Amino acid sequence: MDKKPENKEKKVIIETFQQKIIDEFPKNEKDFIVSVLYNTNLIDQVIKSKLKPSDFESFKAGLIFKGILDLHAEKLEFNCYNLKEILHSTILRNSTSLEIVGGSSIIDIIYEIPQIEKDFQFSTKIKRLAQKIKNSNLKNKIADISLNLIKKLKNLRASPVDIVKKSLNEYITQLDNFDSNVEDDQHNIKSHLKTISHNIRFKDEEKQRYFGLDMGYPVFSNYLDGLQNEIYVIAGPSSSGKTSFLTQLAYQITTVNDDATILYFSLDQSVIDITAKLIAIHGKIPVDYAKNPLIKDIKMEKTRRDAMAFISELKDRFYIFDQGNGEITLEDIDETIKEFRESPSTNIVVIIDPIFSVELQNSSFNDRNEFLWFILKKLKILCHSHKVSIILSMNTSCESELRRPTRKDLFKYDSIFHEPYAIFLLYNEYSINQSTPFLEYEWESEDVMIPISELNIIKNKMRGHIGRIFFKYYNSISSYKECVELEIDNYNEMIVNIDEYKLKSELESGDYSP
Repeated sequence: MDKKPENKEKKVIIETFQQKIIDEFPKNEKDFIVSVLYNTNLIDQVIKSKLKPSDFESFKAGLIFKGILDLHAEKLEFNCYNLKEILHSTILRNSTSLEIVGGSSIIDIIYEIPQIEKDFQFSTKIKRLAQKIKNSNLKNKIADISLNLIKKLKNLRASPVDIVKKSLNEYITQLDNFDSNVEDDQHNIKSHLKTISHNIRFKDEEKQRYFGLDMGYPVFSNYLDGLQNEIYVIAGPSSSGKTSFLTQLAYQITTVNDDATILYFSLDQSVIDITAKLIAIHGKIPVDYAKNPLIKDIKMEKTRRDAMAFISELKDRFYIFDQGNGEITLEDIDETIKEFRESPSTNIVVIIDPIFSVELQNSSFNDRNEFLWFILKKLKILCHSHKVSIILSMNTSCESELRRPTRKDLFKYDSIFHEPYAIFLLYNEYSINQSTPFLEYEWESEDVMIPISELNIIKNKMRGHIGRIFFKYYNSISSYKECVELEIDNYNEMIVNIDEYKLKSELESGDYSP
């Protein structure tokens, strides 16, 4: 009669400890430990899996696993007694490992699990089970970092940039730790985690170092490997569209690069004119209407207001300086760049349109070539010392207003070929020849007749790629759309054919002169 209550009490104790194990040890970790303890032949797979006690989500399960590894290292038999002894001999935090995991009873229950749990199945796929343990632990650690990140970001006194950077480093550390302990196997996620870790750490840095800023024109950006911290010169005849092209370029750089800031020194047009062009470009509405709507058009007015709201949101990353408060000197440009160069994570792009309108304090030069040589030297120092990109505009010779400009039109400024990283010649034949073949028709467009502008890359230090790129110019909205590569090839072929035809005609008429 007395034995029945004793057996019932023992059953309750077993069930209590069994539930404790279920609560404290995740299923995969419990199944892993029990399978290894019961099948010592699996220990070689365990060693190959490179699983560590720290990979376990449960600290107690990790201690038991360390005991198993110690049994193997000391070549002791895998049994309940030896496991208890080795856990008892390990002191941690002023307690034995056996006490920390829950005492001898916990080890007894672990050895009895196959009999207690009717649905328990021994696992022989230890490597896969080890992988699941690692994945689960990594997921929990990443979740903890994410939760801490959210909590820290709520602290208004801390810098969000520093917080995110620190959290990214923690993510990378976890990924690297995980990655370094996973055996090469096509079924695991090592290669994917390695790619993610590499991208997080290096992608933005490599993009800035090797590709530079995206300029919003795929072909143009590819030819230059992006916008670097160097000097770029856009030259062309008067009224060839340099200011419009620069405005469009500035708009695109700002909108496709969240970390880009534009400092636009407009020495030819006013702040209002440049702002109106930005609104027109974004809203695809006429520049005149963007600046001062004369005709009430409800649909267009809504578009104009939406575009104004968008451009207004760029106020902290797009600054325009004109001569409204007097002349702008090179010293002014220098001071402005220093003022904005507080954050090393910001990419600053300086646009000066045109370069010859910049004033120099206490300086005198014999000619414009000497002036240009001096100012380019100074600007190049600014580029490298403050890590900024500088884009300049300038006019070519008067003769180029009647024909396609060439390198010869810049020869009188020989200094121009030394300092800049790249030089472009902008030309629009439609402005002097309305019957040009470089003209397309878009009947649904406000312009209908769309001139084709060309940008001839005559110097390119980065890749050495020179040649012409073509753009459709929408005059009403002062916007350029880059032609696709097939169109670029076709227009380049047209120029070759036209030049050959002209040469043949001159030879036949006797008007040819080399």
